Amino acid sequence: GFHVIAQIHVNSILLPWRLVRAVQIAEFNTANTSVDEYSYEMLNPENRQFETFTPDPLYSWNSIFKEQIGELISELLLIAPKRQTDKGIWYMGISYLYWLQKDTENCRKHSEIAAREAQENSYVLLQHGINKLLIGYGETSVLNEKTENDLHGLFAQVNSNQNNTEANGNAMRFVLRGLREMYLKSGDELMAELAEPHPEIYYTNEAKIQDMIDFMNDSKISPFRRFLLSRYCFSVDDLYDVQATSKIYSYNFESALAIYEAHPNAGRVELAGNPFNFRKVDCHDCDHAMPQKVVYTKKSFLEKMIELKSKAENASLEAEERANNYFLFANGLYNMTYYGNARIVSSTVLDFEVMYENYNADKTQEQEIFPYHDCQLSEINYLKAAALSSKREFQARCFWMAAKCEHNVWLEKEYDEESGVDFIAGKYYHLLRDKYSNTKYYNEIIDECGYFCQYNNPGELSCIRNQ
Repeated sequence: GFHVIAQIHVNSILLPWRLVRAVQIAEFNTANTSVDEYSYEMLNPENRQFETFTPDPLYSWNSIFKEQIGELISELLLIAPKRQTDKGIWYMGISYLYWLQKDTENCRKHSEIAAREAQENSYVLLQHGINKLLIGYGETSVLNEKTENDLHGLFAQVNSNQNNTEANGNAMRFVLRGLREMYLKSGDELMAELAEPHPEIYYTNEAKIQDMIDFMNDSKISPFRRFLLSRYCFSVDDLYDVQATSKIYSYNFESALAIYEAHPNAGRVELAGNPFNFRKVDCHDCDHAMPQKVVYTKKSFLEKMIELKSKAENASLEAEERANNYFLFANGLYNMTYYGNARIVSSTVLDFEVMYENYNADKTQEQEIFPYHDCQLSEINYLKAAALSSKREFQARCFWMAAKCEHNVWLEKEYDEESGVDFIAGKYYHLLRDKYSNTKYYNEIIDECGYFCQYNNPGELSCIRNQ
């Protein structure tokens, strides 16, 4: 152990390495400072990309467990007074080990000794500030304006230190994790979420997201609460986007657009392909690779959808014009689903399925298919387009897109991978064969779609192609 080496050469330059390692092992086996998905140090606020942080304990780190910390402290207390140039480091290690043992009095005492002996060692002074924070948190039994202000001062001292290290983040994360539990016990879910984010737990309804937005927009919150808010992983624009996206998939485009118009930074996500284009066989990569004459954002997509729907329903317009608007509107509905080229419309800072199920204030009944995968409304509008047009080639396109919607609904409701059945010929396959087999578009579908080719030529091996 330390004592044996110290008897040989108490001021060996190798001893501090063993000190650091021993304290880190003790910390790893005692304190939970792991990083969760939404923890602050993992989130780059500029590009919203998660960085990787994986504590590496090494297998040999099982050598010091909580019950052995007392023995370690005893050895270090023999060595620390004999060190010539770095007594502060040794006393600080002792102080921190006392904290791991929940011995606040000795932690504070030896932290003060370390600070006096530090000789301006910035890392010792940093740990001194960390110890003050840990002790202050440990002595906080209730959270109110006074105790929050006290903690804010301690956080500020640690957070503003010029020698920021991983230790700062670990200490603040540990305390914030404890504060989360304290807030939850007092029933303050919003503050618990700010202390340590768990959005999949907090955001369970529309009211809670509005509560957070109201909090973010409140200019009168305390410095401590503003400090927590400054570290929060989501911005107010992120949450406005969640609100708008929920309404998009309730097909309440006007309400969604109103949110984006009031908060323009929330609807700036660009779509990779033209959401009003269509293909006989879906190919997202093909659509995304095409030059975009108009680059749509979520906001401009909504503007166009509202315009198309208005024109389609305008009885004063010519039937063919209305039919074309219904068709383009249906394309937009199709492309914003999982099957289309604009599925990014559904993208927000929160998991979409959780977001839709929890926030959708417009939802009045359970849907058989989750809206992100549901093509039934686009099918309805393709049929409206076909009914208004007298052009058979156009009608064939409408019924083919309706057939794709029908197939996608089958995939969501009935498809069984183990059955070996890739498709079922529904009513639109039959309709196209019975009434539109003499159109040019009908033969183009056979040439491009293996499923439709097999339907028309059962058992024909040449129909098997890349789907």
